[in-house]
Amino acid sequence: MTKYKTMPFARCLLLLATTLLLTGCTEKKLHNIRVEDLHDSLIVKSYVYEMLHENTDSIDYSLNTDSLMQELGIRDVYETVASAPDGKFRIFTLEAESCGAYCNASWYSWIRYNANGKMKSYPANINTVTSIHKIADNNYLVTDNSWGRPASVLTVECMSAKMVAFSGDSLTVTDIPYHNSNFQFCQENGVFESFPEEDTPYIRFNSKTEELEYCYANNYAYGYGKDIDTLRHGTFTYRNGTFVLKNEKVTVINHETE
Repeated sequence: MTKYKTMPFARCLLLLATTLLLTGCTEKKLHNIRVEDLHDSLIVKSYVYEMLHENTDSIDYSLNTDSLMQELGIRDVYETVASAPDGKFRIFTLEAESCGAYCNASWYSWIRYNANGKMKSYPANINTVTSIHKIADNNYLVTDNSWGRPASVLTVECMSAKMVAFSGDSLTVTDIPYHNSNFQFCQENGVFESFPEEDTPYIRFNSKTEELEYCYANNYAYGYGKDIDTLRHGTFTYRNGTFVLKNEKVTVINHETE
């Protein structure tokens, strides 16, 4: 899990509240960050400073965020907020986009929840949240989405799923085991054309059966020099507080033999 350097939250709020008051609370956008109310605005901006602090040893707080991001090579930051279906927690995510010859992004997330009347913030290795499901044992399933451009001719769409569990006033975020690794995958652009019958990639959760279904395709031309496509379609089942791989089918199309 990514380790985050932290700064006093109260200091962030004081600095940001002062800024908003001096500007008449009219600022609605921060590098493409859009917030709906003043409270969320303060929370988001405090996380922006924490993100910046993670990427540099020192921060000149006299500079505005635009100047700080420019120094770090960050072009845009996009903010999303996702809430658990029962309101137990919210996940704040910042997607920081940097561009050189082509663009890529980094993701920073924090889970905010109420513990006996006190708000807590938990840094988590989660990308842009696509869904949150409450399941048994006071656990939650979180699915997310991200993207990347590892080469000029290659872009990928990535997905993963994680478990959020509460025990008293504390929470943990754990990965789902998958083939001696963690459940996450990326699909290269264009490979879906080999499997027009599948709406790849996807992760879907069936709340009635508590099964997690996924489907994604890969092509090995760029990384391995082999023009071969694969399609993986599988299912996890929830058992004893975690998701266990139930089955997986792999379809192979070898374009080199066509």
